[in-house]
Amino acid sequence: MSLFIFGILLISLNLNSSTVEISKYNGNNTKTLLVKYGEQVFENEKCYKCHALNDEDAKWGKKSLEAFGGKRTSAMISAFLDNPKILYPKTRMPSFAQLQHEQLNKNTLKTVLSEDPISDTELEIAWKTINKQADELTKTINLDKAVEHKKSSQTALIAFLQSLP
Repeated sequence: MSLFIFGILLISLNLNSSTVEISKYNGNNTKTLLVKYGEQVFENEKCYKCHALNDEDAKWGKKSLEAFGGKRTSAMISAFLDNPKILYPKTRMPSFAQLQHEQLNKNTLKTVLSEDPISDTELEIAWKTINKQADELTKTINLDKAVEHKKSSQTALIAFLQSLP
Protein backbone atom coordinates (compact mmCIF):
# COMPACT_ATOMS: atom_id res chain seq x y z
CA MET A 1 0.00 0.00 0.00
CA SER A 2 2.76 2.44 0.91
CA LEU A 3 4.50 1.62 -2.39
CA PHE A 4 1.28 2.50 -4.23
CA ILE A 5 1.00 5.87 -2.41
CA PHE A 6 4.69 6.57 -3.10
CA GLY A 7 4.11 5.86 -6.80
CA ILE A 8 1.12 8.22 -6.95
CA LEU A 9 3.12 10.91 -5.14
CA LEU A 10 6.05 10.49 -7.54
CA ILE A 11 3.79 10.70 -10.60
CA SER A 12 2.07 13.75 -9.12
CA LEU A 13 5.39 15.50 -8.54
CA ASN A 14 6.54 14.74 -12.08
CA LEU A 15 3.31 16.09 -13.56
CA ASN A 16 3.46 19.20 -11.44
CA SER A 17 7.10 19.92 -12.29
CA SER A 18 6.49 19.51 -16.03
CA THR A 19 3.47 21.79 -15.75
CA VAL A 20 5.59 24.43 -14.03
CA GLU A 21 8.28 24.14 -16.70
CA ILE A 22 5.75 24.27 -19.54
CA SER A 23 3.75 27.10 -17.98
CA LYS A 24 6.90 29.20 -18.16
CA TYR A 25 6.18 29.35 -21.89
CA ASN A 26 2.39 29.34 -21.81
CA GLY A 27 1.89 31.24 -18.57
CA ASN A 28 -1.22 33.36 -18.43
CA ASN A 29 -0.77 34.12 -22.09
CA THR A 30 -3.35 32.27 -24.12
CA LYS A 31 -0.89 31.59 -26.92
CA THR A 32 0.44 28.06 -26.97
CA LEU A 33 3.95 27.36 -28.16
CA LEU A 34 2.54 26.15 -31.47
CA VAL A 35 0.61 29.41 -31.92
CA LYS A 36 3.73 31.45 -31.13
CA TYR A 37 5.71 29.34 -33.60
CA GLY A 38 2.97 29.91 -36.19
CA GLU A 39 3.19 33.64 -35.58
CA GLN A 40 6.90 33.38 -36.42
CA VAL A 41 6.03 31.51 -39.64
CA PHE A 42 3.57 34.32 -40.47
CA GLU A 43 6.45 36.77 -40.06
CA ASN A 44 8.99 34.65 -41.94
CA GLU A 45 6.65 34.19 -44.90
CA LYS A 46 5.92 37.94 -44.88
CA CYS A 47 2.16 37.36 -44.73
CA TYR A 48 1.88 40.82 -43.14
CA LYS A 49 2.62 42.39 -46.53
CA CYS A 50 -0.89 41.46 -47.68
CA HIS A 51 -2.68 40.78 -44.40
CA ALA A 52 -3.39 42.83 -41.28
CA LEU A 53 -4.20 41.14 -37.98
CA ASN A 54 -7.05 43.57 -37.28
CA ASP A 55 -9.45 45.86 -39.12
CA GLU A 56 -7.77 49.00 -37.82
CA ASP A 57 -4.44 48.08 -39.45
CA ALA A 58 -6.07 46.97 -42.71
CA LYS A 59 -4.82 49.81 -44.88
CA TRP A 60 -3.80 50.13 -48.47
CA GLY A 61 -5.72 47.09 -49.60
CA LYS A 62 -4.50 44.67 -46.92
CA LYS A 63 -6.93 41.88 -46.09
CA SER A 64 -7.83 41.92 -42.40
CA LEU A 65 -7.62 38.63 -40.55
CA GLU A 66 -9.57 39.98 -37.57
CA ALA A 67 -12.06 37.41 -36.27
CA PHE A 68 -10.55 34.80 -38.61
CA GLY A 69 -10.00 32.20 -35.91
CA GLY A 70 -12.68 29.58 -35.57
CA LYS A 71 -14.62 30.61 -38.69
CA ARG A 72 -13.08 27.83 -40.77
CA THR A 73 -11.95 24.36 -39.88
CA SER A 74 -8.23 23.71 -39.63
CA ALA A 75 -8.59 21.25 -42.52
CA MET A 76 -10.17 23.96 -44.68
CA ILE A 77 -7.35 26.36 -43.86
CA SER A 78 -4.81 23.67 -44.73
CA ALA A 79 -6.47 23.06 -48.10
CA PHE A 80 -6.64 26.81 -48.70
CA LEU A 81 -2.95 27.31 -47.88
CA ASP A 82 -2.08 24.47 -50.27
CA ASN A 83 -4.16 25.93 -53.11
CA PRO A 84 -5.92 29.27 -52.45
CA LYS A 85 -7.46 29.34 -55.94
CA ILE A 86 -9.70 26.37 -55.08
CA LEU A 87 -11.79 28.58 -52.78
CA TYR A 88 -11.11 31.94 -54.38
CA PRO A 89 -10.26 31.52 -58.09
CA LYS A 90 -9.35 35.20 -58.56
CA THR A 91 -7.12 35.50 -55.48
CA ARG A 92 -3.58 36.79 -55.79
CA MET A 93 -2.53 34.76 -52.77
CA PRO A 94 0.20 32.27 -53.61
CA SER A 95 0.23 28.66 -52.49
CA PHE A 96 1.94 27.87 -49.21
CA ALA A 97 2.01 24.11 -49.84
CA GLN A 98 5.79 24.21 -49.41
CA LEU A 99 5.24 24.80 -45.70
CA GLN A 100 3.96 21.20 -45.43
CA HIS A 101 7.48 20.08 -46.31
CA GLU A 102 9.14 22.39 -43.79
CA GLN A 103 9.51 20.53 -40.53
CA LEU A 104 9.28 22.23 -37.18
CA ASN A 105 12.80 22.97 -35.96
CA LYS A 106 14.51 23.91 -32.75
CA ASN A 107 16.24 26.97 -34.21
CA THR A 108 12.89 28.58 -35.03
CA LEU A 109 11.63 27.53 -31.59
CA LYS A 110 14.67 29.25 -30.02
CA THR A 111 13.77 32.41 -31.96
CA VAL A 112 10.20 32.17 -30.66
CA LEU A 113 11.47 31.79 -27.10
CA SER A 114 14.24 34.39 -27.41
CA GLU A 115 12.54 36.81 -24.99
CA ASP A 116 14.06 34.90 -22.08
CA PRO A 117 17.29 32.93 -22.07
CA ILE A 118 16.49 29.25 -21.69
CA SER A 119 18.54 26.24 -20.76
CA ASP A 120 18.96 23.20 -22.96
CA THR A 121 16.64 21.30 -20.63
CA GLU A 122 13.94 23.95 -20.96
CA LEU A 123 14.36 23.91 -24.74
CA GLU A 124 13.86 20.14 -24.75
CA ILE A 125 10.68 20.49 -22.69
CA ALA A 126 9.42 23.20 -25.05
CA TRP A 127 10.35 21.03 -28.05
CA LYS A 128 8.36 18.06 -26.70
CA THR A 129 5.43 20.35 -25.90
CA ILE A 130 5.28 21.96 -29.34
CA ASN A 131 5.52 18.58 -31.04
CA LYS A 132 2.67 17.23 -28.92
CA GLN A 133 0.54 20.27 -29.80
CA ALA A 134 1.38 19.87 -33.50
CA ASP A 135 0.58 16.14 -33.40
CA GLU A 136 -2.85 16.89 -31.90
CA LEU A 137 -3.68 19.54 -34.51
CA THR A 138 -2.38 17.34 -37.34
CA LYS A 139 -4.62 14.52 -36.15
CA THR A 140 -7.63 16.87 -36.13
CA ILE A 141 -6.85 18.15 -39.64
CA ASN A 142 -6.48 14.61 -40.98
CA LEU A 143 -9.91 13.65 -39.64
CA ASP A 144 -11.50 16.19 -41.99
CA LYS A 145 -9.10 16.51 -44.89
CA ALA A 146 -9.06 14.25 -47.92
CA VAL A 147 -5.32 14.74 -48.47
CA GLU A 148 -2.96 13.80 -45.66
CA HIS A 149 -1.64 16.78 -43.74
CA LYS A 150 1.86 16.41 -42.30
CA LYS A 151 3.09 17.96 -39.07
CA SER A 152 4.98 20.99 -40.33
CA SER A 153 5.43 24.74 -40.28
CA GLN A 154 2.06 24.90 -42.02
CA THR A 155 0.52 23.22 -38.95
CA ALA A 156 1.93 25.99 -36.77
CA LEU A 157 0.64 28.67 -39.16
CA ILE A 158 -2.83 27.10 -39.00
CA ALA A 159 -2.68 27.16 -35.19
CA PHE A 160 -1.78 30.86 -35.33
CA LEU A 161 -4.56 31.68 -37.79
CA GLN A 162 -7.09 29.78 -35.69
CA SER A 163 -6.03 31.78 -32.62
CA LEU A 164 -6.86 35.16 -34.16
CA PRO A 165 -9.72 36.83 -32.31
